[in-house]
Amino acid sequence: MQDDLFDRQADSRSLIFAPDLFIAESAKCFAGLCGDIPAFWDLYGDCTARTVRAILEVEILQKAGECPVDALLEKYAEVNSIFKVGSAAVCLLADGFDQFSAVSQFCDEIAKVAQIYDDIEDVTADLADGRMNYVARRIGLSVGDQLDEADLLAKIESWLHDEVKTMRLVSEMRIHIACAEEAIAPLNLPGVNAYCRREWQAVDVVEQTLLTSSAIAIRNELFRPGGIVALLSRPALPVWTV
Repeated sequence: MQDDLFDRQADSRSLIFAPDLFIAESAKCFAGLCGDIPAFWDLYGDCTARTVRAILEVEILQKAGECPVDALLEKYAEVNSIFKVGSAAVCLLADGFDQFSAVSQFCDEIAKVAQIYDDIEDVTADLADGRMNYVARRIGLSVGDQLDEADLLAKIESWLHDEVKTMRLVSEMRIHIACAEEAIAPLNLPGVNAYCRREWQAVDVVEQTLLTSSAIAIRNELFRPGGIVALLSRPALPVWTV
């Protein structure tokens, strides 16, 4: 919620205090289960701090003139650090904290894929605010570009016609799904395996859309809030959208 307020995807000023209430409530809930496990609280504080720092660092990177896309993806994973806390608690309580490393790596890789989806939807909104997210940089846009609607469509059209560049985006998503599967494989979790299969299917749908749609269709249907969810809900709604 703080991230959405920070990058202006939400504008209700009253929401600024809601995350603090949620964090306080989560600490109370975890205290009933992990109150006497110092290792948990060390990780709880570390993950919370990592998320806050990464939100600020992503803002800096997205507005930077030169920014390797890989650096953005790594920071995207760090933004999601706070969501590992629940998994850490489960591993600790099950006397399986040695398994948390695999879970953590899985979460990092899936976070990168999920954020690419988010960046697809946010391309134009981020551009309007002077931020070049991962997808904007893959398209070939640069900080300082003064693009009207026609210029943006021309850039998208050029990108779509260069299949190597277009598929680089899809390939990156597949690489991180594969890395997530590899990390979690030793734990043999059927539910997670099913989740990953749906991730593969979702990327297939995105690839087909990029290969068959015009720049206008991509701009109007994909590069907008809810565009990915609408697209993927047609054949089958993957778990990650729920």
